[in-house]
This record gives sequence, structure tokens and C-alpha cells, in this order.
Amino acid sequence: MIPLGIPLTAAVKAIESGRCILDIEGQDIPLNIWELPKRSKPGRELEVTVYNDSKESLKATRLTPFVRPGEFAPLKVKSVNEWGAFLEWGLPKDLFLPVREQAEPVRRGQRVVVWVMLDHEKKG
Repeated sequence: MIPLGIPLTAAVKAIESGRCILDIEGQDIPLNIWELPKRSKPGRELEVTVYNDSKESLKATRLTPFVRPGEFAPLKVKSVNEWGAFLEWGLPKDLFLPVREQAEPVRRGQRVVVWVMLDHEKKG
């Protein structure tokens, strides 16, 4: 299983049609082409972090998260809705803090200390 939210090394598998595909543990994971260093070729190794995008598909980024799963950190609240809050953690998709996990309601702009974990529970 590919670790999410933890920097790892991946090889460039292909660069074609404005897309970059990385080979991570035998899986093809896309990386935004603008994150690819100049003059990159297939076989080049990159330090990347894998995350689930908004469609729950795996994507890679060269950005490094402020915190990794299993660690505590103070993170800034970007937005709040009736289900929870979205926190800035350095990756393209914000970290979700459900209302049920909040000791008290949070507000936009506030910094909250959180322990980051992966939620493997799938609703269906």
C-alpha cells in the first residue's frame, strides 16, 4: 500500500501529452507536469508525497506536508462548514477536521493543534 502524506522517492515512468506518470510501488500515479523539474526524463527519481485528490484518486506532488500522519502540529483553519473544518497542511488538498473530532468549534483563520491520522473508513 502506498503511504499517504509521507514523502517518498518515485521514478518518472512517462512524460507525454502534457502529463507525467510516476511509478510508485508498481502503480501509475500522476504528477502535475508543472511540478516536474526541467529536462526530466523517464527513469529520473523525484521526492514526492502521495495524497487523495477531491475525487479520491491518488495523485503525487513535490510539495512537502507541514505534518505527517501520526504527528501533532498547529495548523491554520482555511474554511469551516456544517460538517467540519479544512486545514492548511502544505498539500493541494486540505486536511479535513470533522465536527465530531473538534474539542470546541473552530473558526476560519484560527490555528488548532491536531494529530493527523488517515481515515480508512469508507462511506458507501
